Amino acid sequence: MQILYFLLAISVFINIVLCSKVISINKKISESIEVLDDIKKGNGNRKILSKDNDNFSEIIYKINEIVYLYEEKLTEFRKMENANNQLLTSLSHDIRTPLTSIIGYTDAIKKELLKDGLNDKYDLQNAIENNNKLENNNVIENYIDIVREKSYSLKEYLDNVFDWFKLNSNEFYLDLKDTEITELSRNIIKSWIVIFEEKDIDFDIEIEEKEIICNLDQNAYARVINNIIQNAVEHSKTKKIQISIKESNRKIFITIKDFGVGIEPDDLEHIFDRLYKCDKARNKVGSGLGLYITKELVEKMNGCINVKSEVGEGTEFEITFEI
Repeated sequence: MQILYFLLAISVFINIVLCSKVISINKKISESIEVLDDIKKGNGNRKILSKDNDNFSEIIYKINEIVYLYEEKLTEFRKMENANNQLLTSLSHDIRTPLTSIIGYTDAIKKELLKDGLNDKYDLQNAIENNNKLENNNVIENYIDIVREKSYSLKEYLDNVFDWFKLNSNEFYLDLKDTEITELSRNIIKSWIVIFEEKDIDFDIEIEEKEIICNLDQNAYARVINNIIQNAVEHSKTKKIQISIKESNRKIFITIKDFGVGIEPDDLEHIFDRLYKCDKARNKVGSGLGLYITKELVEKMNGCINVKSEVGEGTEFEITFEI
C-alpha cells in the first residue's frame, strides 16, 4: 500500500512538473507571438526575451538575429528612399532654375536680333557671312556667355546625378590599369588654366617631373580631380589655388588647396555625405553629390581622401594612392 501511495505521489509530482512546463511554454509562445506581431507592425526594436537555460533560448536567439538583420536592411532602405526623395526634390529645383535662365536669355537674344532686323535664321547667317556688325552685338555676346555658363553648370549637375545612380547600381565598372599619373594629371589640370585666368584666380602647380606608375581608372581619376577643382572654383570664393603631386614612401599624394571662405567644423564632418550642402561655404546651387562621388571613386581605386579646412583661411583636399 505504501508503494502505491509512493508511486501515486511521484505521478502527481511529474504531472505538476509537466503542467508547469506546458504553462511556461505556452506563456513563452504567447509572449513571442505578441512580440512578433509588434515587429510585423513596424516596431523592429522589439526583442523576444529569454534565459540561457530556457529550452527555447537557441530558437529565440536565432529569431532575434534575423529580426535584427532585416531591421538593418530596412533602415538602409529607408535611408536610400529618403536620399532618392531629396534628390528628386533637388532635381525639380536645381534643374528648373538654370533652364529658366537659359530660356529667358535665349528669348532676350532673339529680341535683340529682331531689333537688328534679322527676322529669321537666313538673315542671321547672311549677316555672319558678310561680317555685318550688329548694333547690339555686345549685349548678345553677354547673353550668349550667360547661356553657355548655365548650360555647362546644368551638364555638370546631370553628370553628377548619373554618376550617383551608376555608383549605386550593378552597372558601375572601373577599368583599373597601370597609368602614368604625372602626365595624366598635367593634361587634366591644363584644361583649367583658361578658367583660372578668366576668373582671375592665381594658381601654383607643382607636379613631379619623373614618371610615376599607379593603378587607376583614367576617367575616374579625371573625374576626381575635376570635381575637387570645380568645387574650389565655384564654391570657395578663392583667389588662389595650389595643386601639388608628389611621391613619397611608395605613395603618391595629390593635394588641392584653395584660400577661400573655408568650411565650418560642423559641416566639414559631413562634407563627403551624399546630398549634403555646406550653405555657409557655398555661394551657388549644387547637387550635393560631387564630393560624395569623389570619395566613392577614390576608394574604389583603392585610395583614400582627406580634407582639412579653416574658416576664412581655405580648404585642402589630399588624395593618396599606393604605387
